[in-house]
Amino acid sequence: MIHELDISYVERDLNALLNRIGHQRAKNPVDIASIVVPSTKLTNAASKHAKDLLDDAIFNHSIRIYYISQMLRKDHFQRWKVNDETLYVAALMHDIALSDSIQLNSQVSFEFQGGLIGHDLVLANGGSEVVANQVFEAICKHEGMPHKGHQSVLDACLEFSTTLDVLGQVPETLWAQKQIDDLAAMLPRLGFSNRFAECMEREVKLKPTCFASTYITPTVLGWIRNNKIYSKHD
Repeated sequence: MIHELDISYVERDLNALLNRIGHQRAKNPVDIASIVVPSTKLTNAASKHAKDLLDDAIFNHSIRIYYISQMLRKDHFQRWKVNDETLYVAALMHDIALSDSIQLNSQVSFEFQGGLIGHDLVLANGGSEVVANQVFEAICKHEGMPHKGHQSVLDACLEFSTTLDVLGQVPETLWAQKQIDDLAAMLPRLGFSNRFAECMEREVKLKPTCFASTYITPTVLGWIRNNKIYSKHD
């Protein structure tokens, strides 16, 4: 496999990426309503599984991650090569292990448990081992914190979209207010910020050695509960 910077992989640190490419605000931000959701056996299975297990707040968040990923790609990272079906499945599965039925009954960190579930769902619905592994890795690495090194563009979609939708910690040049308003109207937050903060607190309490214990701090919980990008929608 040939790896090409800005096509198949990018920096894990969003600000480092933006500084390198000389980023500017989009002149004509994409209309959220124009973004197409793929409909295949695999995406339909992911939608059903997520809808069956997740509460409405986290389910809506999961779909927003797909829309935000496409928004970022179309407005700012047009060279990224990401398969829409794979992206949708990764987005719908990325927080599946925060469902009560899984989080309360798994000893595995939610990111990794979700990666395993996403991997198995892909294979069970006719997807390839390559796609299953891509979904697994993207989910495992999606916590939204800056790191050194690089990641695939699929990983980056989940990582940077999570940084926006959960933490509200991305530059203002990456989004337009109308896009945020349209996302919140199409997929209401339903108290998502507080719900997600509670999930993170529960994760660390139930599993003191979990991966989230390395990045969930009072500051991060404050970002989650007071997401400045969605301030008028939470």
